Amino acid sequence: MAHRDDELVSVFLANRTAIKRQLASKVPVREDREDLAQEAWIKLARNGTAALAAPVPYLRRIVATLAIDHARGRKR
Repeated sequence: MAHRDDELVSVFLANRTAIKRQLASKVPVREDREDLAQEAWIKLARNGTAALAAPVPYLRRIVATLAIDHARGRKR
């Protein structure tokens, strides 16, 4: 379990800049981007076993989904 968590933390930290860049194109408010990045980490950690096969694409998919959900929420 600890090894899995270590691997996921490493993947998240190594991709944090890319995550913020991905969010910047869709989420205008910096604080919202920070919140969504943290939410991405939580979702990655919760579903870590599923993510281990391809953690980077899994993380990017999480971020894309969060950005879409955020945009939908702002429209309401």
